Amino acid sequence: MGRDPPSAPEPRIPQTAGSGCRKKKLDTPGSISDSGQRSGTRIQRGTAQTGQPDPRSNTQQGNCVDWYATLSHPDNRTRQRLKHLIHKPRRPRQPTLNLILLDSSGSTLHQQNLQQSLGVVEGLVNASYQHRHRTAIIQFGNQQVHTLLPPGRPPKRILPLLRNLPAGGGTPLRNALTTGLQLLTREARKRPGESQHLYLISDCKSLDSIADLKAHIPITLIDTESGPVRLNRGALLAQQLGARHLHIKQLSDWSEA
Repeated sequence: MGRDPPSAPEPRIPQTAGSGCRKKKLDTPGSISDSGQRSGTRIQRGTAQTGQPDPRSNTQQGNCVDWYATLSHPDNRTRQRLKHLIHKPRRPRQPTLNLILLDSSGSTLHQQNLQQSLGVVEGLVNASYQHRHRTAIIQFGNQQVHTLLPPGRPPKRILPLLRNLPAGGGTPLRNALTTGLQLLTREARKRPGESQHLYLISDCKSLDSIADLKAHIPITLIDTESGPVRLNRGALLAQQLGARHLHIKQLSDWSEA
């Protein structure tokens, strides 16, 4: 009687992470671990080109890596792993005051011009909020000029302030421009290093004379005139003010203003 053939060895069941066996992490040459290490070599973030850590790196170093300076560093020129990661310095923010002059006269109620103007205001305020620019809004209509938002950091949401905006009456364009330029002059004395920009949002149907008004700051005139019959005074007003003239239909994105 012959012997039975030897039985095949039972296959080994691999242990799971919960059974006491830890998965070994592969040490790839080009990987950076979450702890800021590259295959066991610690990358010193915020180091200067001298190789020494910059104690002011938290305030002067940005989040973008300067790869040219990093790869040109003497300690990183070998084929070994990177030892120093150099960041680009942060660009200082230019303090800016954006003044918005909003036309809410009776002529803006036609063709939904006022609603489009409010959309432009919302876009400008949101951009100012993101860039941390100060903002002021002056509303003019019904032969009156009213400061809707004094100079300061804009609110995160501007729509609640614009919902109950009164509209109608005549267009005191000259008075609004005079009030706005006076406001900018006062703010320039308080903050000499602050740049200023004036945004005029109007259908440009006012017949006020403004040729003698001089402004030494950038001005953007956003023309909201629409309808079959137009006066087309926007280009003339922009020329008198030395402003950039944009029609509201040209704006695919409010950031273009």
